[in-house]
Amino acid sequence: MESRRKFLTHLGTVIGLMSGAGWWHRLAAQSVRMYPLSIPELDAGGERVRVATVGMGIMGFQDTHSVVKVPGVELVGVADLYDGRLRRAKEVFGDRIITTRDYRELIARNDVDAVMIATADLWHNTVAIDALKAGKAVYCEKPMVQHLDQGAGVISAQQQTGHPLQVGSQRVSSVLYAQAKKLYEAGEIGELNLVRAYIDRHDALGAWQYSIPPDASPQTIDFNTFLKDTP
Repeated sequence: MESRRKFLTHLGTVIGLMSGAGWWHRLAAQSVRMYPLSIPELDAGGERVRVATVGMGIMGFQDTHSVVKVPGVELVGVADLYDGRLRRAKEVFGDRIITTRDYRELIARNDVDAVMIATADLWHNTVAIDALKAGKAVYCEKPMVQHLDQGAGVISAQQQTGHPLQVGSQRVSSVLYAQAKKLYEAGEIGELNLVRAYIDRHDALGAWQYSIPPDASPQTIDFNTFLKDTP
């Protein structure tokens, strides 16, 4: 049981490192001295660790792709408010997974050990608290909450339940920045005066601005639930 808990605690770190794998390969192709990076050893104690993803947009698919590559991890199901994403999830991850619009159906399942949250920001605190109280480990995309005053509720839920909670900031935990830290510590960079980091997005797709799905309708998208308590 202890190895299983340790596995869940470190799982989010591995997701962050694997999400930055593309940067790693590009960096390795350049003539830059490389230093070994330590990745947590994952041991689920011989058990399968079953996860569910809530929110199957860009990061939802990326995070799910990363986590299913980890030995011992199995995807149980996904939740999303758009039917097209649920269909796509089955195409990518197989017909065996459960798909639903209501994330509460997933966190109520006894065969779900951990929940990954990649919804719109306004749903992060609600899903995280519900999942923690349902006995799940939680990996939540950044930001943890949309409004500062919502943070105390998430922190309180984690402290009361004692279940692992990690907020994913891929660029902070990616292999690119981990390698830069190694280079700095080795004296390769020299005296450090300024650090500047940015991501170029030169087109609409790069800025994650997507058109409305052609099949969008009140029947295919539960937009009222998406809006939650916003005006």
